[in-house]
Amino acid sequence: MVLGGLLAASPLAVSAAPLSGQPFAAYGSGAALITEALQLGSTTIANTEAALSGGAVNSQGLNTPIVNELGVNVAPATPGKNALGRGTGLELGLVTADPQPTTLNQLLLTGLAVATAPPPSGLVTREIPLNVDPIAFASTLRGQAQATYDPAFCPVGRPLTFGSGYAENLQLLNTGGAVDPQTGFTGSVLGTSTTAGTQRAASQSRTVTYLAANGDGTFGVVSETRQTVAPITLLGTTPGTGLLIEVAGEFGLRVTATGKPGGATAVSLGTPVLTITPIVGGVPTVPLPALSLNSLLGPAGLNIDVGGLATVSAGAQPRALGGALLSAPALDPAGTSASAALDIVRLGILGVPGLTGLDLRLGHMEGAVVVPAGGLTCDIPVSKVASVDPVTVGSDFTFTINIPSDPALFAALFNCDLINISAVDTVETQSGTPRIQLLSASNGGVISGNTVTFANLGNYTLGQPPIQVTITARIPANSGPGVLRDTVNVSATLGNCRGGATGEDIIQGNARLNGSAITGSVTLIGPNVTRGDLAATGGNSWPLVAGGGFLLAALGLVRLRRRATEVPAQS
Repeated sequence: MVLGGLLAASPLAVSAAPLSGQPFAAYGSGAALITEALQLGSTTIANTEAALSGGAVNSQGLNTPIVNELGVNVAPATPGKNALGRGTGLELGLVTADPQPTTLNQLLLTGLAVATAPPPSGLVTREIPLNVDPIAFASTLRGQAQATYDPAFCPVGRPLTFGSGYAENLQLLNTGGAVDPQTGFTGSVLGTSTTAGTQRAASQSRTVTYLAANGDGTFGVVSETRQTVAPITLLGTTPGTGLLIEVAGEFGLRVTATGKPGGATAVSLGTPVLTITPIVGGVPTVPLPALSLNSLLGPAGLNIDVGGLATVSAGAQPRALGGALLSAPALDPAGTSASAALDIVRLGILGVPGLTGLDLRLGHMEGAVVVPAGGLTCDIPVSKVASVDPVTVGSDFTFTINIPSDPALFAALFNCDLINISAVDTVETQSGTPRIQLLSASNGGVISGNTVTFANLGNYTLGQPPIQVTITARIPANSGPGVLRDTVNVSATLGNCRGGATGEDIIQGNARLNGSAITGSVTLIGPNVTRGDLAATGGNSWPLVAGGGFLLAALGLVRLRRRATEVPAQS
């Protein structure tokens, strides 16, 4: 597994911290049920994934395929894209490579949903029923996917990637029984129970990658998977004798890297309760005592490994991705990377290098994240333009600032409002000896020298037109030629962050977005100041040293003068 535009305005404006310039990556996947049968060397004879979800994001591009612990491709190499979400109800593969460089499973049908970005995608949904006797039956198989990525600006309150897999009334390998049009095979080897245990026939896995606020204006990266699993029968349908395995409650895995010391974590979520009931003659008997996997089994859960001959695990805590039972997740002390995997129930037979007889996981989840030291910086999209370029000495012109620059882009990326917006605009010298006189500012802007402060621009609500502020300026007749540089810095806090159908509820549970600081900045290089056809006035044209001040000429014998309302641009 491998982890790893600029906002234009006339004449030229650049944003402060484009997302593509900050190296980070995240990956996650989960399956309500996943099996691998008879893996020999680099070949798997059969694999099954039910309710499979996944996603990957990389600011440097999805240039390398990503596979999960069992060798199944979760995100193929996708040149030109930075984010990919994936979901499918059921996958079956026969005689496939391990690991899979691309998706090699033969039975994907139309239940596979894939979405990529940029540009941000809509929600992709694929849904089908399935009746392929004696291989598989399901009343509904659904995959959903969405991806949200922009080279310049962070998605805030929305998933970078979303993948969902859903399987209802799933039955695998009919042993000769009848086929009920509603509930499926009556003689399946393994399947969802609709006649025993809690009457839940659907299993679902959702995986999201997203940004979480660090509380200081920076953001960390999270990979999170949430699952619910329907009761599973193993060799227990009429007239079979087997087991009914039921895991009640939602559970999950959250892997986080904040970029701050101590900020790399991997935690299990939820309090699933495991009940195992023997089935005799197709009829469930008295269930064994229910086990709360997070408490009764102890902090480490139940873990048995008989020298690779057999592996049994239930209620285990997160472990190393690709690691053995009881191995520790990989957590960087500096908080810049984290990776882990988790299985609610795991059964393995002949798990030795180069040979696997059976690897069955119920509630499998894994994730990995990488973030720069200090975390990510996320900008509010802001634009600034000058009404005239070039501008001739003696002329007036207007700076116009829009917050946000593009409401449609903001709505696609942000799922929160901006609260208590303020801005500070400063004009300086890029080159030459231009002078500028700031005449007025809208929205209560206060002019002081070459700076305008907007202390209270109010709130911006999703869907509204941008907040627009203007600054009127004059290039005085005694200005020299050159180029101005104008920078506006915007500050706000996030508020009213919303839920949604594509994993936003998962984000709201952890991201601490409301009340978090966020800033935006854009620098306008321009306008160009020209003397035009005006004759030299004999007035003073102020080239400035850094920080402003008088330039003394002729050994201090000549003093330059300025008007009270005129401010030279600072270098």
